[in-house]
Amino acid sequence: MAKSATSAKSSKTCEVCYENLNNSTHKMVKCDKCDYTCCKQCIRTYFKGILNEPHCMKCKIQWESEFVVLAVNKSYYNGEFKENRKALLTTLEKSRLPDTQNDAKTFILQEKLDARILAIKGQIKDLKAQIEVKSQEIILAHSEFLKEKKTGRKEFIMKCQAECKGYLSTSYKCDLCNKRTCPKCFEVEDDGAAEHTCKPENVETVSMMKKETKACPGCSVRIYKIDGCNQMWCVECNTPFDWISGKIVSGVVHNPHYYEYLKKNGGIPRAPGDVLCGGLPHVQNIFQKITVLRASGYVEPAHAESMLRNVGNLHQFVNHIHHEYLALTQNDSYQNALKNIRIKYILGRLSEEEFSAAIFREHKKDTKIQKKKQLLQMVDNVGTDLLQNYAAALDKKGDHVSGTVKMICGFTEMTIYFNELSSKYHSEFNSWIGLIRILVNNKEVNHSNGFHIHDVIKYRY
Repeated sequence: MAKSATSAKSSKTCEVCYENLNNSTHKMVKCDKCDYTCCKQCIRTYFKGILNEPHCMKCKIQWESEFVVLAVNKSYYNGEFKENRKALLTTLEKSRLPDTQNDAKTFILQEKLDARILAIKGQIKDLKAQIEVKSQEIILAHSEFLKEKKTGRKEFIMKCQAECKGYLSTSYKCDLCNKRTCPKCFEVEDDGAAEHTCKPENVETVSMMKKETKACPGCSVRIYKIDGCNQMWCVECNTPFDWISGKIVSGVVHNPHYYEYLKKNGGIPRAPGDVLCGGLPHVQNIFQKITVLRASGYVEPAHAESMLRNVGNLHQFVNHIHHEYLALTQNDSYQNALKNIRIKYILGRLSEEEFSAAIFREHKKDTKIQKKKQLLQMVDNVGTDLLQNYAAALDKKGDHVSGTVKMICGFTEMTIYFNELSSKYHSEFNSWIGLIRILVNNKEVNHSNGFHIHDVIKYRY
């Protein structure tokens, strides 16, 4: 359940806009993560300028949709907020059109060659050789494109200054309309003119722009560097890159559900989504340790058998989530879908309205997949952490029977939290993520209390 987005007033004015607080437009909103406060209108204004998911303007931690609705009102969330987000996503994809220009050229070439091949197939046998030639041309064109993509993205300077949707290459020529722009003044050169004459004021402006800016490797928007380190952040597409090399800087992607779970349960949060040190411990290693404890008399044989059974069930479930279900959430088709939409827009096959609707539709689809991925990653990370700690504890003196029960209870608590979030997202996205069934002695339960070492605990997803 999301915490209330409001609290008792600690002051009579908003700390951001200094307007008097009231119970309508300037109603106070308090972040449920860091307790930062400001008014509802300031939250709405802040949301208009962000591309990523709604979050606190101070701590930057993502807010749950329930909290956002409480903060800005349901009518605003379903109306102006979503329309504004749709516009921002459209603007973002437009900024990526430079990356798509080569794809559009390849798409046009492939369409022409496919049409040619279709015509040739209707001809007599002596024309089959021509079909083979044209097929090889398609393969060659695709191979050249992949080679260029592997060695580095073709750099685009700016949007074509002529009336087209293309972008200028480093030679200042648009590959779509074939018109050239003067590199000194950024004016379109007249093909029929004998000589191009630059305006001095334009030359001065362009010279300053080239000296003080660099193109973002993600969307080609030119970025100014005022001071500080060489790691830059593009506010248009949220791409971090190095000012010197121009290459994208990689970083850890944080999983909010895993972070929130550890926070609620008093754990020190690992950077969610990273590679857990050592990974999932091998089940044979754990079994061997339990067997040694039984042989040494530290654990009774009956207890050891129950430990082997329940730890094996837990390990198998976590391993299955990691290798089977998480692999299904790798949405590699999202960027390809966006690229195909941009290609159709560049070629004039989508109107502005159709382009915007298609982008928003793909974004919503990917958001559903990412929510499922985050939940399954939480199961994988928490299960791996628990089994790592359990394996290490078996090497030390202690009550290993109670330790086994405690680990099982801890994992079961997490599965209950998983089911709560899954049900909430089902209502939010109308898309079923699924529930984890908790079976105790073959009977389904929804609690983590009263487990005994001899109970048979299983999990099903």
